[in-house]
Amino acid sequence: MTHELPDLRNKNSNTGYKIILGVAGSAVVIGLSFLGGMQYQKGKTAKSITTVNGNVTLNGRRGGVRNGTFGSVTTVSTTSITVNDTRTNTTKTLTIDSSTVVTNSGAAAAVSDIKVGDTVIVTASAADTTKAARILLNPAQGGFQGGPGAGAPIDNSGAAVQSN
Repeated sequence: MTHELPDLRNKNSNTGYKIILGVAGSAVVIGLSFLGGMQYQKGKTAKSITTVNGNVTLNGRRGGVRNGTFGSVTTVSTTSITVNDTRTNTTKTLTIDSSTVVTNSGAAAAVSDIKVGDTVIVTASAADTTKAARILLNPAQGGFQGGPGAGAPIDNSGAAVQSN
């Protein structure tokens, strides 16, 4: 008894064309997706970072050092501090009084600890933006993230809470 194998050549002759059509179709879909993404992005506005009265805004939203100044001390006395704000490249002077809270790397400090050239973050009073409510001397990298200085928590008055 002889068995003949079926002729498969005719059935497989279109396989090459199917692969080529599949690759070409995928390329068209990828290309159209890319172009669609480009058109979508054209409708988006670029992010705008602005500074108004010492407040940083990103697309109109407030952020950064609110009502304050970050930079290098140019002059300091018992009644005022002047800081060259590195964000705005401006000089800002704020008054100091007995209610101004001063911390140095998260620990309580005094105005006398502040020297010309020190890096500070000065937060203005909410009621009077010309008055320093809090001065952070030698703030940790990242500013207010996690609290003043080296991440120490603060109480309601703005003073650093000392850990035991």
